[in-house]
Amino acid sequence: MKKLLLFVIASLIYFISNAQVLNTERLRIEAQENTWEGNLDASFGLSQSKTGQSLSLNLDGQLSYTRQRSKWMFLTGYNRKTFSKTNVLGKDFSIFNHFQYTHLRYNYDWTKRWTIEAFLQEQFDQVHEIDIRGLGGTGLRLELLNTDSTNLYLGALYMYEYEKNSPADTIVYNNDHRMSTYISAGFKVKDHLTVNSIIYYQPNLLAFNDFRILLETKISVRLTQKLLLNTSFNLIYDSEPPSTVPTIRYNLSNGFSFVF
Repeated sequence: MKKLLLFVIASLIYFISNAQVLNTERLRIEAQENTWEGNLDASFGLSQSKTGQSLSLNLDGQLSYTRQRSKWMFLTGYNRKTFSKTNVLGKDFSIFNHFQYTHLRYNYDWTKRWTIEAFLQEQFDQVHEIDIRGLGGTGLRLELLNTDSTNLYLGALYMYEYEKNSPADTIVYNNDHRMSTYISAGFKVKDHLTVNSIIYYQPNLLAFNDFRILLETKISVRLTQKLLLNTSFNLIYDSEPPSTVPTIRYNLSNGFSFVF
């Protein structure tokens, strides 16, 4: 019952992100055999000025379960930002960012260094005009280096992408076949300090001039055994975004993680 409750809680918690490309390396909690492990992150922001009031809420949760050579990983998230502008008629309330997604991934340790991966993902992103994006794919992950202080991985996956977006009050449907390749590196600087970086490259297999690149770095400082302070920076380049969305976007965030 306790394990089921943890799973339900994680399913209801949403993840912080403003990116169209998702860094799924956050899923890789080092779970022990036959146990559930996960973490919950949260951040809240409130500011007031002469132009009005802004409010931001970011929540995320992830869960991992390992059994023999199989590993299940689940992540779901939510980000919402609102702005309330005061004028002579009162308050004009508007939402200027609304983002959510759910990701499920399965790993099977084929050999000591090779892992088979499969995943499903659903995504909504108001500010980047994605009404819905559905992904499904599979591929291989190779362990290049794994020591007490450093790990390095290379991954290559095929994925099918269905997308509906609405730039400039029009509706556009896309059905694309993409390759998702990545290099992931993690460094344990000290017992309480870790740095993780990853770069994704996702070209359209039928039109290589249509591609996305995501670069992300996360610094984590362990404050207690179960509480961490995180600073993350991500940079995205999309060569073929909706017409009103910029090709380059970046985000810097700070928050806390509770590990259970």
